[in-house]
Amino acid sequence: QSGLIEPSAGGLFRSGRLGTPPEWDGQFFYNNFEVTAVQFWRSPAYSALFQALDSRGGFFSHRWGDGPVRTIALGLMAEEHDIVKLDGISYWHQN
Repeated sequence: QSGLIEPSAGGLFRSGRLGTPPEWDGQFFYNNFEVTAVQFWRSPAYSALFQALDSRGGFFSHRWGDGPVRTIALGLMAEEHDIVKLDGISYWHQN
C-alpha cells in the first residue's frame, strides 16, 4: 500500500467536474453557505487527509484555506451524485 488516497471511482476529480483528470483546475467550493453531512467531515478518511495536510504545516505557513482543502477532500472521497449545486443563490465577496 502506498499510503496515498485513491480518488473514488465516481468522484469529482475523475468525472472532470474539477478540471481535466488528473489535473485540478483550481476551482473550489465556497463554503460560506453550505448544507453538509457532518459524518463526511468526521470520517476516518477525512481525518487522515486533514492530519496528513496538518503535519506538513501548510495551514499556518502557507495559509491553506478551508475552501480548497474541503474541495480536495470532496474531489477525492465524495461521489458526483453526492454534490448538489445550489443555482440561483447569489454570492460575492464585498470589498
